[in-house]
Amino acid sequence: MAFQDTAEVADDLLIVGAGLGGGTVAAAVGRADGSRRIRVIESGPLSPPPQSGGLLARLKRKIGGAPVPGRWPTAFLVSSGEEGRFRPEGLALGHGVGGSAALYGGVLERFRAEDFGREDSGQGALSTRWPWPAARMAALYDRAERLMGVRGGRDPLDPDPGPPLPAGPVVSDRDARLARRLAANGGAPFRLPVGIEYRPGCGECQGVRCVRGCKADSWSRGLAEVIADGSVRLETDLHVERIGRAEDGMLEVTATGRAGPRRFRARHVVLAAGALNTPRILMASGSLWSDGPPSLLGRGLMFHASDIFTVREPGALAGSGPMKTIASRAAWRLGNAPGGEIQSLGFPVQTGMVAGYLADVVRRAGFGWLGPALLLLRLPARIVARALRHDAIFATILQDLPYRENRVLPPQGPAASDPIRVTYGVSAELERRNAALRERVLSLFAGARVRFLNRRLRPNWGHPCGTCRMGEDPGQSVTTSELAVRGVAGLWVADASAFPSSGSTNPSLTVVALALDLADRLEDEIWR
Repeated sequence: MAFQDTAEVADDLLIVGAGLGGGTVAAAVGRADGSRRIRVIESGPLSPPPQSGGLLARLKRKIGGAPVPGRWPTAFLVSSGEEGRFRPEGLALGHGVGGSAALYGGVLERFRAEDFGREDSGQGALSTRWPWPAARMAALYDRAERLMGVRGGRDPLDPDPGPPLPAGPVVSDRDARLARRLAANGGAPFRLPVGIEYRPGCGECQGVRCVRGCKADSWSRGLAEVIADGSVRLETDLHVERIGRAEDGMLEVTATGRAGPRRFRARHVVLAAGALNTPRILMASGSLWSDGPPSLLGRGLMFHASDIFTVREPGALAGSGPMKTIASRAAWRLGNAPGGEIQSLGFPVQTGMVAGYLADVVRRAGFGWLGPALLLLRLPARIVARALRHDAIFATILQDLPYRENRVLPPQGPAASDPIRVTYGVSAELERRNAALRERVLSLFAGARVRFLNRRLRPNWGHPCGTCRMGEDPGQSVTTSELAVRGVAGLWVADASAFPSSGSTNPSLTVVALALDLADRLEDEIWR
């Protein structure tokens, strides 16, 4: 097969993925010295086309699995590992420059310092201990918050909360009353830290790309700058298939684009394709190791568990202004077990949420065979959603533990069309902790009306992490404590796949922190 555009001159640094991890590394290294050859390869477009809202387009997406612009285009298939049968799930991962951060609501929050030294593997899970001291993470978090323009509050229950953040805009009377209720019930609420500038007309853009440029992602916080001044070259719509070693010792990256296969050579390669795709690329790159890849490659897959619920204060006050406002970590620990966070979700109750709840009820009653006819549930769901329009909507983020059997499976075809396949089972201990967290939610909002919008525990498919876990023990990790892939010189990881634990809040700020640390190291490696 003839390869197009085989690079005659190797890049100093090639980065796979333009999300928070890859974009942060590229921007930091590009600013340091614009004379070096730095290239970013992104599988998605620079700017996805607008999503059609017509009825026919929605039906194609719901029934036919048509891709949603800006989201991962191939199927996401999950097996519990018990019956070996795969089922499709909705994977709300970003696809394009900016990655998932361009879609989500901009929550950028620290893990607690205690999370980095805590061992929560007593249930048969892999180790959750990080190889970095909390003090090192605190300094990186400081830098990451400044870079991303984080504003909000600090957890009053955290003994090491970090320096004060700039305040966000004034909250609605409804949210202020909810915060007072949480405080009265021992919830210790605080303003949710977000990377949002709140420019005039800001609607926080939860679940969609920001139209005003005020939501923090890799593009708006540095990547656009280094692309514009020529310090970094960006190549989009290229799916990386594998990495090998060229005859001259350089790393060789094979990618597929619209014009066919291409090869690139680089002294250093950073994989930042996300916790589902980074291990798939490494699995397809077995020739890099003479004695095989690390045994835990792809394993230890974690997702947070998230319940969605609404809260209504007596009087049904309407919400106005910012909606991502309230957080509580009063359930950060559930006895001796890891717990979770409660946070504002950032948009009103939507028809799809209610329809999903009703469909789950119907399936559990034995009528799942109705299939596409379940779309008719959107009609009563719309009525219910309207009745709940004054309710505030919240989500829980419950820490998941890394189990060896939960894993990403090797690719079976070209990256551009191959579904992502994972084996993931919800453990009994996670079910118990989720039930305990639900009880805690009810007690924290006692006196208000709480409705859960999902009947069963559902993993948060948008928060994958842990599949290239870092550590000091070669037998218990895929990457070193310095984020280098074990056994492969010049190859690094800069995304949530390196997490040894999932923590109990959004992973985004921690990804930025790790990327900044890696950028510092790469500057020494490349320029030494």
